[in-house]
Formats: sequence, structure tokens, C-alpha cells
Amino acid sequence: TNMAHWPAFNLSHLEDMTDDFAMLQFAEGTRPDQLSGYTLDDNSRALQVVQQSYNMKLLDEGLYGELAKKYLQLINVCLSQSPTVNYLSAETKSPTSQNLVEELSDSMARAFYALQTIKHTGSDQYRNTAINLLKRVPTSIHETTHIRTMAQLLLGAVIALENGDGPPSTDSTYSVPFLALCPEFRLGPATRGTHRLCNSSTISKEGQ
Repeated sequence: TNMAHWPAFNLSHLEDMTDDFAMLQFAEGTRPDQLSGYTLDDNSRALQVVQQSYNMKLLDEGLYGELAKKYLQLINVCLSQSPTVNYLSAETKSPTSQNLVEELSDSMARAFYALQTIKHTGSDQYRNTAINLLKRVPTSIHETTHIRTMAQLLLGAVIALENGDGPPSTDSTYSVPFLALCPEFRLGPATRGTHRLCNSSTISKEGQ
């Protein structure tokens, strides 16, 4: 692809959507909607965007630090609740009732993927934060049969594997959940590069 035809890299809307706490969930046109609150999954995505932009030298260190710190702050609040949550009120910074009526495994898996990204490719100042937050990701999401949740877990697992974090012990609470994802997923030193993912019988019908 000829990148000369691409528009100039621009994170201004992401900056506009990020207030002094984290990134808001929705906008009305280009105007951030404060009433929409914050979500774990959106801030996990935003964290990956700024990390990858910084790694590609498209984002200066000052703005990278300012944004990454806010997104990690939101992730910390969501994963510190018992049980963990996806939705926070912008006014009170506390969980909303929407957490009680929605299935949240996809949001937790997105956080897992984003935190693996920071743990292995982030600046030193944020890596320890990511390691500690990974310990709070609910281990129950590794039992998922939802294809999108499984995809996020696998993407995070690949980042970890590529950076030497695997294969894990079966009792780990934060390392790559290779064996927990499904019985058919086996990956050791002798099989790297030739690993086999879950077969079709282990995937829920939503992905078909």
C-alpha cells in the first residue's frame, strides 16, 4: 500500500473523547457525551491504540504518558471491583446497574489483550502496572465458548508467547491461559509455530 495516499495520522478525536479521568464511551457527532460514562473495553482499545502509536513513533512521549496513565487508571478501577465491571458512571466514577444485566466476558478479554500488550511492549513505567492488573482479570473468562472473547484471549496469548512468556503453569492467575482456553489448545517449546487452535466442536454457534 502506498502510504503517501493515507491521511495524516491524527489522534485529536481520541484526545477530545478523553477527559481528566478516562475515555468516554460515546459522542454526539464529534462532541463527547459525558452521560455515556466509561467502559473497560473502550479504554482497553484506547490503551492499545496509544501504545502502538507510540511504538511506531507516531505519538510523542508526553501525550503517550498522559493518555496511557488515564486508560490504565480506568482499567484499575474496573478490575478492582468485586465482581469486576465494565461500566462506570462519569459523574461518580462508580459501577452502574448495566453491569448487572450484561455478559462482561468480552470486556475482560479485551482488558487481558491490552494489558498483555503493555506488559510486553509498553514503557517500563507501565509494565509493572500491567503485570499487577493482569492478576485481577477473572480466570473464569478462560472457560468461555464465545468466539469473540476467545479471540481476544488468543491475541493476548500470542503477544505473550512471542515475548517469551509461556508455556504457563496450570495454576497461574495471570500468565497465558493456553491450557485453559480449550483442551485442544496445546503449545510447548517443541510445537511453537505449529500449534493447533480449538476445533470447531468447541466453538459456540454464535461464531458460525
